[in-house]
Amino acid sequence: MAQKNEKGATGGAPVVTEPGRVRNVVLVGHSGAGKTTLVEALLAAGGTIGRAGAVTEGTTVCDHDPAAVRQQRSVSLACAPLVHRDVKVNLLDTPGYGDFVGELRAGL
Repeated sequence: MAQKNEKGATGGAPVVTEPGRVRNVVLVGHSGAGKTTLVEALLAAGGTIGRAGAVTEGTTVCDHDPAAVRQQRSVSLACAPLVHRDVKVNLLDTPGYGDFVGELRAGL
């Protein structure tokens, strides 16, 4: 498959379809380590979003679930894609609590 350089249908980032140009980055760490904050900073620095949201304000891309906003922590896995130098990077933001790690291991 060839890479498409034209903008996506909604006028967003260029569409990347070539598998060799896709990277998956999983952020893993304990609760409160800053994984979601790092995702926000990377999305803002790459121009995917206009400004970084804050966990305490409930304005982050990855924590859109009402339970996550209420608890001020990730409650499920979230994928936040960005395009950098014609490479699509899927940032996978994981919850930091122990129960999720057990669920993740069970799925492997």
